[in-house]
Amino acid sequence: MNATQATTLKAGLSAHVTAEVDAVRGAMGPGMGDGGPGHMGDRMGKRH
Repeated sequence: MNATQATTLKAGLSAHVTAEVDAVRGAMGPGMGDGGPGHMGDRMGKRH
């Protein structure tokens, strides 16, 4: 595999993953998926 092929595959994968994430966020409704309740990204690395 050369660099051009790798770039093409990565672009296709990124587009696919983005579409999947957008579909999940849409199903979750407003306020979810962007740091709303249940989003683990907000709490990772913080000590309480």
